[in-house]
Amino acid sequence: MRRNKLHSAIHIFGLAIAFSICILLFLTAYFHLSFDSFHRDKPQLFRTSRLINSAQGTEMSSQMPLPAAAALRTDIPEVEAAIVVNMGMPENFSYEEKNIERVVVRTDPNFFDMFNFPVLIGNGSTALSDFQDIALSETTAKAIFGESDPIGKELKIGRGDDVEYYTVTAVVKDCPNNSSIRFDAVARIQSLPNYAQLQNNWGSNGSSVFVKISKNSDLQKVAMKLEPFVEKYYPDQLAQLRSGRSDVQKSSELLSINLTNINDIHFSGERSSSKLLVYALMSLGAFILLIACFNFVNLNMANSFKRSRELGVRKTLGAYKGQLFMQLWGEALLLYFVGFMLGLGLASQLIPVFNAQFGGGIDISALFQPTFLAIMIGVFLLVTLIAGGYPALKMANFNLVGVLKGKISTKRPGALRNSLLVSQFAISSLLICISWIAGQQLDFLREVPIGFEKEQVISIPVGFQQDGRKILARMRNELQNDPNIVSITGTGGNLGRGLDKVTVRSVVGFDYKQNQVSADWLLADYDF
Repeated sequence: MRRNKLHSAIHIFGLAIAFSICILLFLTAYFHLSFDSFHRDKPQLFRTSRLINSAQGTEMSSQMPLPAAAALRTDIPEVEAAIVVNMGMPENFSYEEKNIERVVVRTDPNFFDMFNFPVLIGNGSTALSDFQDIALSETTAKAIFGESDPIGKELKIGRGDDVEYYTVTAVVKDCPNNSSIRFDAVARIQSLPNYAQLQNNWGSNGSSVFVKISKNSDLQKVAMKLEPFVEKYYPDQLAQLRSGRSDVQKSSELLSINLTNINDIHFSGERSSSKLLVYALMSLGAFILLIACFNFVNLNMANSFKRSRELGVRKTLGAYKGQLFMQLWGEALLLYFVGFMLGLGLASQLIPVFNAQFGGGIDISALFQPTFLAIMIGVFLLVTLIAGGYPALKMANFNLVGVLKGKISTKRPGALRNSLLVSQFAISSLLICISWIAGQQLDFLREVPIGFEKEQVISIPVGFQQDGRKILARMRNELQNDPNIVSITGTGGNLGRGLDKVTVRSVVGFDYKQNQVSADWLLADYDF
């Protein structure tokens, strides 16, 4: 390495860059593929969803009515447990002089028995025994109570006259980043506003329903039992769908309930990540590493002619081919190890920037997960064996007499080396073209007119502690004469994600001229 400083530096620098990019892309893929993998009974856990085939087209929704969970437990013997999970919206938490906003998930009392969210204080099995019990996440508990024991303390949730009192019964470890279910607090479904009106309403779909299928159950048989289940509990919806689709006879072709395993939830739904994209990221990392490997092989083969006399002398002094191979491969292994460690260090430094730029959600601690470390070490050994082993084998097999007579030819590099060179430049060109096209697309997304000048609009989150309409009226009175302000308005949610990290999307379904319509709903004031 000291004798060939430039040669070594090109190897180490190229490998470090390739390994760092590969690690970042593999970490992103690992993060997405590991979603919900921490649940102990994941092969048995499923989320239900409705597939509707109306005259307007096919629509898939994971939103289910509240009574569906109890009906599934009763009607299908293979369903060991079924619970409702209502993801909820940010609500105002009050305790003494403190007021914070947090998201409350409302669910059934066996929530912590079905899912493996670690309970740090209290008992998960009894945490939601009473209708007004509440379990807090670790961060939420510290934000409200500091270091004092929160168990048994009373919380007020809501604003104005519309408040409910809850007793803290447990503290749960914060949801991991790779969880589809996220919460700041967990309460009973019975504490949901308008629960009395919704508990037997099969036409109101606003919650997720998760089921646990008993071990060794045939999923196909369970799916078959869901067909009569739909006919029993959805007669009005089926009649409405039939009126627009007279050509369809079977109920299951109009409305069906499907089961999605919890491992696949992250990749299902219109706003979910695509598994194909995850595999594309892994392929991209592999291609970049492949370019570095090709470069290593080509440079080593080119450099081998400089070392031919050294190898010839070693052979003359009694070195075997195996010894030469191990020496040359050991040199390659050392170069790869230095490049790998530098790449690992570079990747760990780039993770925060990478997350900020691409919303990756990956954590530095994921670098040291046993599974991920095993994958990366396996990749490292495979790459060194192939990319370092081939040049070492080729050089170890040089003809002794030819080497000492200086008859090693440099005019015919061989079909393999030519193939590597062509492949290296072809893959590089492909990635450059992809990067250029992706850059153009991102520029388009940033510059396309969106209907308002975002630099001129300030969004102020009011929160749930105060009445937003009253705040808006006060602001109009105070600021209407300010020449710098063109107009003032209010909406029920941010346009996108605000500085308070909250975004709201409401979808409403209604019937119009015997057609089912689904539309985004935004509450807005005049001047909007």
